[in-house]
Amino acid sequence: MEKKRKLVMAVFVAILLVVIMAELCFVKSSSSDGERKFDVDNVLLKLAVKQGESVSKTLRVTNIDSERADFEVNKENLDFISISGGEFSLEPGGARILELDFDIENKSAGVYLGRILVSNGEPLTIPVILEIETKEVLFDSNINVPPEYSSVYPGEKAIIEVQIFNLENIGLKTVKINYFVRDFKGNTIFLEQGDETIDKPSITKIIPIPKNVETGDYAFIIIIEYSDSVATSTYFFKIADKTFEMDDNFFMWIVIFLLFGLIFFIIYYVRQRDKMFLELERQYRTGMRKEVKRQKVEKVKIIKLKPAKRKVALRIFQKKKKKRLKAIRKIYKVRVKVLRKLKKKKKKSQALDKLAQWKRQGYNVNEFLIKTGQKQDLKGQAAKLKKQGYGV
Repeated sequence: MEKKRKLVMAVFVAILLVVIMAELCFVKSSSSDGERKFDVDNVLLKLAVKQGESVSKTLRVTNIDSERADFEVNKENLDFISISGGEFSLEPGGARILELDFDIENKSAGVYLGRILVSNGEPLTIPVILEIETKEVLFDSNINVPPEYSSVYPGEKAIIEVQIFNLENIGLKTVKINYFVRDFKGNTIFLEQGDETIDKPSITKIIPIPKNVETGDYAFIIIIEYSDSVATSTYFFKIADKTFEMDDNFFMWIVIFLLFGLIFFIIYYVRQRDKMFLELERQYRTGMRKEVKRQKVEKVKIIKLKPAKRKVALRIFQKKKKKRLKAIRKIYKVRVKVLRKLKKKKKKSQALDKLAQWKRQGYNVNEFLIKTGQKQDLKGQAAKLKKQGYGV
């Protein structure tokens, strides 16, 4: 009984821990979503245009708070963008669409990075990437980054694969390739320039990340120059702080770990229950199997009798079958009580002796029925049938 109470308590505590951790995960997730009381329809603005083209974009800001809120929209390192209506107020559920006009007619080909800052006391940063290429592009590129390098750390190295495309199929040529890593404040933390002969479809580049670099949003930038052709390609990524952060994924893994721990504990407990009781249960199952086997043999003999004799014999057999199986169950229950009593008194050696004795003895049903006064009834009925010539 004490062991059952301990098991119930342990399971209850484990489930309680899982529920608490799941609640913390939910609260943390909800709070992280709820820190910002407004929403925008773009978390990254990336545009690729040709020189001389005009372009404009919109930015939708929605107040998801339950109260009226004042908003302010600013830009950083984006002298070529004008924003209409940078200050406004929104009712709960209200939205404002901002016009972003790009003045790039006189901009040279290249890549321009900056940020739009939307705030109502809780700022949101929207990175902006503008790629400007010449009207005619002879060579172009594409940046592929292995998933493990989508977020890198200060002092480590990032690996990118640059695919080069000879768009006009003008044969083997030497082009100037510029590799950059820049943040959205205008700082360049990596720069490499050089002439390369395009004799293979891809180039693998290893980029060292400085140890003292500021964490945040960055972009890999590739600019390919050949004659008057300038082509660009970019890849947005983050440089993360390597210090441990308890994010939502951490809480999720904690919950999963606790669930597996609970399952393991239950399985372990079931497997490691008192071995003496497991042995007693095995003896009980063996006794039941032997009795069932004996009864099958007896039933086969009865079935071979003539129909008139068979009917009466089967009726007596069914009564005897139920009593014998019931007797085995009663013997088992008595032995469980004896074993439990010995265990409670911490008489392990006596309990082991009892188990050995019961194993040798098996389940003597006849002796049990005689002691309980049930055997005589069955014997009397069988004797009567024998006198009548049924041969039971």
